[in-house]
Amino acid sequence: MRNLPCRSLDSLIQAGIAPRRARRILREFAEHHADLVAEHISLGDSASDARLAAGARLGTEQQLVANLLARPELRSWAHRLPSLAFGVAPVLSFALAFVVSLLALMALVEWRQAADGARSAASPLIQWIGAYAGIYLLWALPCAVAALLAFMALRRREASIWPCVGIAAVCFVGALTNFSVSLPPGAPSMRAGIGIGTGHIRAILMRAGSTAAPVLLPFLWVRWRQRMSLPH
Repeated sequence: MRNLPCRSLDSLIQAGIAPRRARRILREFAEHHADLVAEHISLGDSASDARLAAGARLGTEQQLVANLLARPELRSWAHRLPSLAFGVAPVLSFALAFVVSLLALMALVEWRQAADGARSAASPLIQWIGAYAGIYLLWALPCAVAALLAFMALRRREASIWPCVGIAAVCFVGALTNFSVSLPPGAPSMRAGIGIGTGHIRAILMRAGSTAAPVLLPFLWVRWRQRMSLPH
């Protein structure tokens, strides 16, 4: 049973059983098997005889995996609905993260104004927002959401095209967003939104590709390595 757990785990995850559930089932099986082997050894059996007796009582790991694969109800909803899990949900998650981030920035500005009694362009917080908030919202956030999507897809051994679609969609929607900070002599202001203009489609596509490529290319490479490592 030395090489079998990894293969069994890959088989279960590939079939759509959630990684956490698959690991728990295999761990409990291994622990139960080890307890039975120890029990038979304590009764005077040799190690080989104890393993045979444990296998006769508990069954083999191959049988366990076959029984689990025959139960479709154990498969996760992400495996049953990959278009929703890896195509739609990530885009909605990015939109939510974008809005929450904007609200957090507004709350910081209001908090600082209440603390200082004034809100000016010379404020260190306003200067920081002007310098880094745009980088975070327009570049880092779509990359982070796409990377999280890629990680979840790799963890679940998702082999469909939907993770690639989701990564591209998140980065495209991210490229449609805009954010700016105005720092006039008076009170500063922030502007943010989402939209597309025919005159800017090339810039939008270039920005989407710039955020998608650092995630999509490593994802495809790691997924290829996963496929190559599967038993034939």
